[in-house]
Formats: sequence, structure tokens, C-alpha cells
Amino acid sequence: MIHSLTLWLLALVKRHPGLHKDLPLAMRHAADAAIPCLLILVIPPMPSHALVGASEKFRQVMGPDLRLWNIGAQNVRVLNEEKARFYGLVA
Repeated sequence: MIHSLTLWLLALVKRHPGLHKDLPLAMRHAADAAIPCLLILVIPPMPSHALVGASEKFRQVMGPDLRLWNIGAQNVRVLNEEKARFYGLVA
């Protein structure tokens, strides 16, 4: 996760020539950096009853990155395929 966010931010502020032009038009504005960030890990075979525990573990593992990017724990979760499909995250 940290690498994709870092790469996007570097492209956004034009630290690497050529990256900015590769960004989708909807992601080329500095104001986009202030939008809330959701971090969702989809594990298709995860049973629904295990999602809360898996989300807690995921938050622990991602702790340093979450603090660095100021992503609140409420914005980090693990979903199974059924939940991801419900939210339109998978086809």
C-alpha cells in the first residue's frame, strides 16, 4: 500500500517527470490528496464470522503506514468476496 500511495503523491506533485501525465484526469489535482482514504483488503474465501478479527490483524500489521498516511482505523477493513461484491468492489 505504501508504495502505491507514495507513487501517486510523487506523480501528483510532479517529483518525477512523466508520472503526472500518466495519472487519470480525475486524480491530477492536489485537492485529491485531502480526500479520505479507505484501505480494503479482499480475501475471497474468508468466512464472514472471521472478518472482524482479520480486520484487527490487518490494522496492526499496517499500523506504521496508517500513521504515516493518517488513515483512521475505521477506514481499514478486510472483506470477503460476498461483502466486496455487495459494495461493488469485485465483479
